[in-house]
Amino acid sequence: MSVKNGDKMYHVELNNRLEAYKRNGVLEGLEIYERTPPDMVLNSSPGQCYVDNETYIQTSLNTVTIATAHATLPRLDIVFYDTSVQDTQDLVGTASATPLPPDLPAGDILLAIVEVPPAHTTIENCHIKDERIIIKPVGLIYSASDVLLSSDDTEENHGLVPYTKEKEFGALPGDMHSNDSEFRIKFDLKSANGAITVYGRIYRNGVAVGTEQSTSSTTYNTYSEDISGWSAGDLIQLYTHTSSAGIVVYVQNFRVYGDIEYTSVYDW
Repeated sequence: MSVKNGDKMYHVELNNRLEAYKRNGVLEGLEIYERTPPDMVLNSSPGQCYVDNETYIQTSLNTVTIATAHATLPRLDIVFYDTSVQDTQDLVGTASATPLPPDLPAGDILLAIVEVPPAHTTIENCHIKDERIIIKPVGLIYSASDVLLSSDDTEENHGLVPYTKEKEFGALPGDMHSNDSEFRIKFDLKSANGAITVYGRIYRNGVAVGTEQSTSSTTYNTYSEDISGWSAGDLIQLYTHTSSAGIVVYVQNFRVYGDIEYTSVYDW
């Protein structure tokens, strides 16, 4: 979209621009235009949009139906990409002598404002104002490496048989792209008794994702594992347990390693 001197800007347009500042917008396509011959159904071209660290793809030409015009009053509708159903939708405005477009639903992208004149049975390109904001954002991901990102080196211990959370890092940065990051995670583990095996394992948000590590050594062993699939807001956790109640399991040097990378959303 573009703005010319004297143009009126509605609240929904300003809010859409605020979304663009957060890198939410159209990557390509998703143009709204009249059909041939014109009627109350509009075309929505194939394309992609990017909302809250997710890419949504419309692979084929879709259509959106505009509701019947008011008999005597004009109306302003908005056509938007609905991320909840992953499709283009029409949101009907209120017919009025001075109509205003409705609010853009949270988490969605504005594509067009559609003027619906009274008693009209066709919508043509002259009634459609293109509101797409084309963006080309980059995203934050991590790759496993030997570059230290976070560490909690204090020694901790307990004598519980069930797996118990001992250490935690979180939450991961909000601008990370979903599921595409990999970290190298290390920790030291030992047992208080050489005859008793103790265990340690990496968890994500309370769910085991790492390999179960075990030792009966009374001196520390270091364990290292590259684990992928991390997203914004995730918690990196270390859980431990002992095989015999009261025999203490010790951990220290819980560390996370990785390289920060930036990549185009087209590569995700």
